[in-house]
Amino acid sequence: MVVPSFVLQTVMLSMKLTSDDVTVDLGSSIQLGNKGSIPIDDAGAMRVDFGSPVTRFGFDDLLLAVEQARSGRPPIVPLDLLRGRVVLLARTDKEARTLRLPSGREGSPGELFAAAIATIQNQAFAHRVSPLFDILLIGILTALGYFLVRWSLERLLVTSLIVFIFYLLISMTIFGTFLLWFPVLLPAGLFLTLFVLRLVAPRLAVREEPGNA
Repeated sequence: MVVPSFVLQTVMLSMKLTSDDVTVDLGSSIQLGNKGSIPIDDAGAMRVDFGSPVTRFGFDDLLLAVEQARSGRPPIVPLDLLRGRVVLLARTDKEARTLRLPSGREGSPGELFAAAIATIQNQAFAHRVSPLFDILLIGILTALGYFLVRWSLERLLVTSLIVFIFYLLISMTIFGTFLLWFPVLLPAGLFLTLFVLRLVAPRLAVREEPGNA
């Protein structure tokens, strides 16, 4: 039996979906009718984008806004930002931050739930580049490897580091813009392979001089 999590139940209520509208395919995705989908793994887990915009208000500010609205004064919290949206009350104090978030900081379960709901609503799911990119990258470096292993060890090392750093910068820029991530271990392994080949076959770098037999 598939039991929807708190996050999924909240999203279903906000989108006015019933269980008949939701289709679960473990290892692939959760289809939310015609209102989007949630990529999941074999365990039913999804990737959370902690950079998804979430509007935050302090609990004291909300209490004050309620009193102001009742007395006819302009509330300190714009109530229009809450109307028709998912409002989640959660602790964010130090004692409640018991989770180690991938963003490199500690957070509370409420922060995780809010980020997960925002990820689904914004459809801000990170996805990997097509496997065709891997094949293309292997083909390019294999073709260039014939010439690169003939370089000096220092030149090969410096060039590989510069190209790899440039690759990482471009990958981070694309990920930040389109949430499309590129493989890191693959190019690192390919450059390492070229470096090892240069070490075990140093004679490839020695070219015959004109006129030598």
